[in-house]
Amino acid sequence: VFNATVKNEAEEKLKKEKIENLTVTTAHSLAYRAMGVFRKYGKDISRGISLLALCNFFRLKETSEVFVELKKVMKAFNAYCASDSKSLKDFLRDGTYKDDKFAEINFEKCVTDLWDAMLNGKYPITHDFYLKLYHLSNPSLKEYDIILSDENQDMSPVMTDVLLNQSAQKVMVGDPFQAIY
Repeated sequence: VFNATVKNEAEEKLKKEKIENLTVTTAHSLAYRAMGVFRKYGKDISRGISLLALCNFFRLKETSEVFVELKKVMKAFNAYCASDSKSLKDFLRDGTYKDDKFAEINFEKCVTDLWDAMLNGKYPITHDFYLKLYHLSNPSLKEYDIILSDENQDMSPVMTDVLLNQSAQKVMVGDPFQAIY
């Protein structure tokens, strides 16, 4: 399901109807459990990446030029986490960022260093980071016979790729006219 509120509502309805052989979960909670996020990273999960924190992490001078370039780093990092790409290096070299000029920072190195820092516990992870880690692990949901995905119009390519690569029968429901992204 799309979010915890919808998950809780669905669970209540299933309980009321005495339906016990269904599992309701969000993409993030599925990834969180499977990747052992709490065990590996504790509660150090950030909702997002701040420009000031990045500037401090990379030990850069706080200038408007650096902030503009770091904003592109954040955008690329978040786009990779949401993508179905399996390689950060290939993702960064696909041409999307080739025309951007970076005078103050080494763009590709910053994005890669940010990924490595999160991976090694040297920078707070984001929810989208552990979802991407889950994707890169090529998860198998073989314990499920059928996977029903609701609100699919709002699902990111990273989770769509995870679902499409499962052997279970899939039912993906969505309405592009209700897309919120």
